[in-house]
Amino acid sequence: MNSYQTICRRFFVAAQLFLLTFVSINAAQAQSSGVDLSFNAVISKDAGGGGFTLQPDGKILVFGGFQVVNGVVKNYIARLNADGSLDNSFDCTACDFSIGSVVVQPDEKIVVAGSFYSAVTNTSVARIKRLNADGSLDGSFASPFGEPSAQVNSFVRVWAVQPDGKVLIETTSRSAGSAASSKGIYRLNANGSFDNTFTTINIFQGILSRDSVSKVAVTTDGKILISRNNSNGRGFLSRYNSDGTSDMTFESPILTGDYDVINNFSAINDFDIQPDGKIVIGGLFTAVNSVSRRNVARLMPAGNVDLSFVPANVFMRGEPVDQTKVLSNGQILFSTGTGFTTPFPPPSPGNRFLRFNADGSLDNTSAG
Repeated sequence: MNSYQTICRRFFVAAQLFLLTFVSINAAQAQSSGVDLSFNAVISKDAGGGGFTLQPDGKILVFGGFQVVNGVVKNYIARLNADGSLDNSFDCTACDFSIGSVVVQPDEKIVVAGSFYSAVTNTSVARIKRLNADGSLDGSFASPFGEPSAQVNSFVRVWAVQPDGKVLIETTSRSAGSAASSKGIYRLNANGSFDNTFTTINIFQGILSRDSVSKVAVTTDGKILISRNNSNGRGFLSRYNSDGTSDMTFESPILTGDYDVINNFSAINDFDIQPDGKIVIGGLFTAVNSVSRRNVARLMPAGNVDLSFVPANVFMRGEPVDQTKVLSNGQILFSTGTGFTTPFPPPSPGNRFLRFNADGSLDNTSAG
């Protein structure tokens, strides 16, 4: 495992901590930073690789490689009530594949995506389905992906559902026995077919590049924001028009890497969009467009740095921000990961959870 992969793994561990903390804090509308001891969910026999998604009604969809939830057999996906108890009204008998991503539509239907491993072909094939609110299969949505092949491995992630019902996905394919692979952002019609009016957003193709997408989001005006980090340890944020073509009016921010991290890595691990169109980014960097900003910055809608937002200087050397969430009251939540610096050991305090005020100052009522 190389150093960049090590950092990514640490990012993932920190993200899981953020998610578990966020459930209890979000339920209280971020007015208290205490742990909600009434929340009690037990997932066992977990093969890893999953996560959770909050529904608008406060219920929680959990997904991954688990087999049992609160003592009940629930393969790949289950729904919890707000108190962590199992919601027995939800059951997905059609979910027979490893689920890596879930998006809840405004109409309460649920898009699930991942891959199915075939022992016959010794390959994986992309799987995507849409469920009704109770977990039953929505027959009006048909997956565009075929059956397993002995020649190709494929995977799919669902990122967002547009207001018109079209679905933004990320697909990765790799020839069996080959290092060459390709990754791109595609759009599906509401019935699951590929939208041929959408220009594919190529993330990488070939052997040398291994860019990873950290987030895809649709803005209020229908444009598409994508953050990604490349295999050379550089983070990027790009914006595209609704048809997938590059938005030339957007100034992609230039990050300065953290000099305390091996190879001066920079990264954008997450971002969130404010109601006014401003974009809060979190990751690993020391400056944005030559403006001093350690690991947190706010951008104007055009992509330039918002100089009115001056983040509190609270991040340690090499301490990445993993998750970013703008709250309805204008405050911003951040989770941080374990530091990765030279020389070892890293001096950072480990995983933390911080809340900033709208101007970038630290909300001292929150506990990290």
